[in-house]
Amino acid sequence: MLKGLIQSNKKNFQFLIGLLLFTGLNIFSAFTMELHFDEAYYWLYSQYPALGYFDHPPMVSWLISAGSLFFENELGVRLLTILLSTTAMFFLWKMVKVYSANALLFWCLVYSIILFQPYCFISTPDAPLLAFSILFFYFFRRYLAKNSFQNIFLLAFTLALALYSKYHAVLIVLFVLIANYKLFKKPTFWIVTLITLIYFLPHIIWQIDHQFPSVRYHLIDSHKTIYKPGVTLNYFLSLILLTGPWLGWLFLIIMFWEKPENNWERALKYTGVGIISFFFLATFAGDFEAHWILLAMIPLFVLSYKVVVNKQKWQRWVVISGIVNFILLLTVRILILTPVVERIAPLKLFAGNKAEMLKIKKFAGDTPVVFQDNWIGAAKYAWYTRDKKTACLNSALYRRNQFDLIDADEELSGKGVYVLTSDSNQFQNIEVIETAREKYFAKYIDDFRSFYNIELKHPDFKRKGNKIVYTVEIFNPYADTLRLGKKYHVNSEFQLYTKDKAGWNLVGVSEVNKLVIQPKKSVQYQGYFLEMNDFEPSNNLFFSLKIGELKPVPGRFSVKLQDAK
Repeated sequence: MLKGLIQSNKKNFQFLIGLLLFTGLNIFSAFTMELHFDEAYYWLYSQYPALGYFDHPPMVSWLISAGSLFFENELGVRLLTILLSTTAMFFLWKMVKVYSANALLFWCLVYSIILFQPYCFISTPDAPLLAFSILFFYFFRRYLAKNSFQNIFLLAFTLALALYSKYHAVLIVLFVLIANYKLFKKPTFWIVTLITLIYFLPHIIWQIDHQFPSVRYHLIDSHKTIYKPGVTLNYFLSLILLTGPWLGWLFLIIMFWEKPENNWERALKYTGVGIISFFFLATFAGDFEAHWILLAMIPLFVLSYKVVVNKQKWQRWVVISGIVNFILLLTVRILILTPVVERIAPLKLFAGNKAEMLKIKKFAGDTPVVFQDNWIGAAKYAWYTRDKKTACLNSALYRRNQFDLIDADEELSGKGVYVLTSDSNQFQNIEVIETAREKYFAKYIDDFRSFYNIELKHPDFKRKGNKIVYTVEIFNPYADTLRLGKKYHVNSEFQLYTKDKAGWNLVGVSEVNKLVIQPKKSVQYQGYFLEMNDFEPSNNLFFSLKIGELKPVPGRFSVKLQDAK
């Protein structure tokens, strides 16, 4: 017994040494690497405390806010993410050591799975999603063993935290319930469900109050793509690379073929296989991002550990894989600090951003900067200048994002601003800002006004002879009367666009001569486009309104033509 106790403590000590090394390396990278543009975007979340944001739930914002109380640099943005990942590794160890306490195998398996690495220190919604999902599976096993109030509460709490991190947590719930459908018969399951909903209710209310921006974006706006066979091929290549790259194929085989011995392992297997299958099917809708399969790495890790820990020959290869990956990852962390990073596309995202944004700041001075259709540039500029009022104008030709809710452009109305665009043809009399990364075309506007809160509603289109006649309702959300058109020297026009692989193509213009809209009122406006002889309207035709030199105001509509009666 004494020998077993000493051996157990030895393994735990080895694990703690590995945990300290793991945490230390994450702190090193967090302190030395510049923010990825996504992190800069989420830092901007934290400057506007809320129960929800356009793209995601609020957890990443809360973590960044807490860390920034201690440090005002990159480490502050990432501090809570690191502490959370360290905690998650501790619970992951507690989950797998019931099979056998092999600390060396544990850490080599951690480093073997590439997809784990960035989300242990980079502050994106995926990082807390991974951590809280690990805790969920730990407490789910405890719940299956004993229906105590403590286990019920902790299970509901960790599930709610995962949901507050990223909506992908819903997939865990789905596949865990498919694997354990008999849970529906247990009263305690409904108690867990009720407590989770109570925890998550504030975010649901926020979505309702803001007209479900996240739901519309994730389920509708971000999925307007067509299937490409290359997407599915890339999915399989990414799957092997990110679960390995050396032994990913082995870990996937284990997860798919290992027979579960209990309800908990069944939940793990169904979740891992289910998530990988789910996003495989998503590729047929034209969508795939490599990190979407992150949650599948938890069951893949646990089930692989269970099998490999009992196979001496396999352990050797996992240890080699882990050591090789550790050395490679350490090399990458160091390379990011050298000029070599500029020649490595994925790594350059973590370097050179500060110099780029400070060059823009030097050009603009104290004049506010507005980015046209460039949330990445706006987010980086906001972070490196600490100007949370940096605006991004998301036109009808671009996707909506958190900048639409921040609405900083409205606070700049009447002021002098620089509008920065990547389109050299957007403005006349432009100035050029050339950085090491990108060329920006700047236009100074003395009396800026975006009109980007104008709302277009219920457009209707009919073909009448050689004309496309349109009728549209226009709502003025402002406190003053809008006067648009040539008569009022505010150039305005309705536009028709098509979209192809090369981008947006302007195919029709209908100029506005006189349009007056009273405050908080709507008007019906009718006009027409002349059809071009070589143009055949299709489902790829869109309608928008352009005011001044800025790109069309948000709100584009697919044109469905009918012959006028």
